[in-house]
Amino acid sequence: VVVTDYMLVESKDAQQVLLSHLKNLFYYIHQSFLIFCSFILTRLPSESNHNIWAYTIKSLINTRQGPRKASSLTLKQNNEIIQSILKTLSHSAERRDKQTIKPCDSTKKPIFVALSSILKH
Repeated sequence: VVVTDYMLVESKDAQQVLLSHLKNLFYYIHQSFLIFCSFILTRLPSESNHNIWAYTIKSLINTRQGPRKASSLTLKQNNEIIQSILKTLSHSAERRDKQTIKPCDSTKKPIFVALSSILKH
């Protein structure tokens, strides 16, 4: 609903920026999920190497992640990027809301209000 409202109000350039941020956000969330799954698979006992499920998941992760090696450092970097994107989205929503909505009416965009309060603390 928030994205739809934003798309109806903002210019094409602002829409492209929002879509770009959302695309990057989902990309880094997906990469973090793959790293996390890879980490879990490394913790499985050696008998799981013959398990078709574990083999399939490992091959999918290797295909999706590409040549780079997953590590906790990469996961930390992805999380920092995700946090940065969420802050950017939150700040842009706050600026837009201050321009279009009365200050006492901040409940119209609860997702951005919630994100903003989480990231401030």
